[in-house]
Amino acid sequence: MPKDSGKVHRVLHLMSGYGGGISSFIKNKAKEMPQYGIAFDVTTYDECPADFREAIEATGGKLYPLKNPKKEGFKAFEASLRQALDHHTYDAFYCHINGYRALPYYYLCRRQSQAPFYIHAHNSNDNQGSSLRSRAQVALSQRLNRRLSDCPLGCGKRAIWAIFGSNVALDEMMIIPNSIHTDRYLRSNDWIEDQKKQLRQTYAYGEKTLLIGHIGRLTAVKNHEQSLAIARVIKDQGLDAKLLIIGAGERDQELKEAVRAQDLEDVVDFTGRINPISAFYPLLDAVVLPSYSEGLPTVVVEAQALGIPVLMSNRVTDEVDLGLGLVESLSLQAGPEEWLQALCRLAAKDRPELGQREQAVHAKAFSNEASARLFVEFLEGDRQHFNFEGGQSHGHL
Repeated sequence: MPKDSGKVHRVLHLMSGYGGGISSFIKNKAKEMPQYGIAFDVTTYDECPADFREAIEATGGKLYPLKNPKKEGFKAFEASLRQALDHHTYDAFYCHINGYRALPYYYLCRRQSQAPFYIHAHNSNDNQGSSLRSRAQVALSQRLNRRLSDCPLGCGKRAIWAIFGSNVALDEMMIIPNSIHTDRYLRSNDWIEDQKKQLRQTYAYGEKTLLIGHIGRLTAVKNHEQSLAIARVIKDQGLDAKLLIIGAGERDQELKEAVRAQDLEDVVDFTGRINPISAFYPLLDAVVLPSYSEGLPTVVVEAQALGIPVLMSNRVTDEVDLGLGLVESLSLQAGPEEWLQALCRLAAKDRPELGQREQAVHAKAFSNEASARLFVEFLEGDRQHFNFEGGQSHGHL
């Protein structure tokens, strides 16, 4: 259970490596913490970029580098974690690692303090695998997570069910959403259209060319094969359309070779990682997300905040739908022709006005401000539960 009501002064975030949704979650929350007087310390095995370090230090916190127990032994790991534990008294331990990998963190934190220990569920793919051994491992991991964490906590219901088990009721879970910088995404329709024209001139795309963006790390779970199958239909039908693969990752060369082998180079462009991505979204007519699994993908929230429609697989949680009529789901069993038809239909929709988009983002606590407020209310015991379907107790948004 969450702690009794009381002021929280310092939280220790336990993460393994930098990159992806976990570090973004911590950084976005950190940027809101000075107004609450809460310091974040963070442990990690990785070097972190300057902007992340600055966000943590602005709270009055610090980054603590960890020694990898697999490489340097458990004693070296323990000594590195104790650099944080021995220098501060923490009001909460916030663990972004789950299963047996969370055990050493739990053990060492509990030796220092009886402060609440929370495991935050970020991903929904931990229950994949159909073998008896795989299912047994998942069940054991879920049982362990329930034992270690003071609350079933995560970015969305599917992530919580994956990490804590499907028997967690909606009114038991505490969802703290991944969030966005609203000032980057909540823009007027006129601004978005002006940006669209400028970007199309800059990147030499036709005004009427249908531009479909697949945004995210180039990794297997993102299922870029489905997007390439859509690109094949575009080419075979001679349509004025392009697929933009936006991001970087371990499959970069593999996917580029697949595009060459399938003779799709004239309909598929690789942009690499783009920062800030918020300035690039207006170029697009639609976003495609055919992932095999996701926790709570902020790309869907970002796109809707700018009024850009999204077609996603039915493996992605519907919690990201802001109710603006901009999101549709399709089965991965549906053919690429059906996916392309849906994308064309979505791209023809009118963009909702700024006021509608703004209200929808804040109503679901997807803004950094609203999500951080939920986080603080939970840690300080003023809120026990929150989910996107209305289940909440105590506090208000």
